[in-house]
Amino acid sequence: MQQQRRVRQTATVLVYEQLKAEILAGRFVPGQRLKVQELCEGRNVNVNAMREALSRLAGEGLAEVRPRQGFAVISVSPERVTDLTSVRVELERVLIRWSIARGDTAWEAGVVAAHHTLASTPLIDPADSERINDEWLKAHAAFHAALLAGSGSPKGCGIAANLTDIADVYRRWSMLRGPQDRDIAEEHRELMEAAVTRDAELAAYLLSRHYKRTAEILLKAMESAGDAEQGRDDRGVA
Repeated sequence: MQQQRRVRQTATVLVYEQLKAEILAGRFVPGQRLKVQELCEGRNVNVNAMREALSRLAGEGLAEVRPRQGFAVISVSPERVTDLTSVRVELERVLIRWSIARGDTAWEAGVVAAHHTLASTPLIDPADSERINDEWLKAHAAFHAALLAGSGSPKGCGIAANLTDIADVYRRWSMLRGPQDRDIAEEHRELMEAAVTRDAELAAYLLSRHYKRTAEILLKAMESAGDAEQGRDDRGVA
C-alpha cells in the first residue's frame, strides 16, 4: 500500500513538473481547457495523478478550476494583470531593499553573473521569430530571483518566484504584440547597476517602473485583441 502511494506521488510530481514547464513554455494559451483524459494520453499516468497535478498547478495560480468544465490555464483579464502587478511591485520593492541592505559580495557577484547570462541570451527564439526564447525567459526569471536572493527571506522569494511564473504566462501571450522600441535590456542593466551600487531607493523605483511598463503592454495588447475580436464579430466572422 505504501509502495503504491509512493509510486502515485512520484507520478504526480513528474506530470506536475512536465505540465508546469509546458504552460510556462507557452504550449497552452491562457484560458485553454486542460482536459484530464487528453493530457493522460502518451504520458503514462493515470487520471488520479493527473488531477492531483492539475490541482497543484491551480493552487499555484497557473491553472484554474471551472465549474462543470474542469481545469484550464489561467485566463487573462485586465483585473488580474493589475492585481498581479500591484502585488509584485509591493512585495519586491521590500525584498530588493532587504537584499541591498543584507546582501554580501557573493550576492553582488550572483546578480552580475545572472545579468550577464540574461544580456547574452537572445530574446526571440532563433528557430522561430514568432516566439519568445525559452532560454531568455529562464535567464530573466533567474536574474530577478538573483536581485532578491540577498534578502534573507526564503518565503518572500518563493512567493515572488510564483508570481514571476504567472507573469510569464501572460508575457508570452502579449510580448510579441507589444511595442518593439522598448529597451528592456537597458532596463535590466539599470536594475543590476542600482543593486550592486547599493542604491536601494533607485533599485526599488526601477523595479516598480519595469513591472508597470510590462503591465501597460499587457493591457494594451488585451485591448487590441478585444478590438480585433469585436471587428470580426461585427463582420460576422467567427
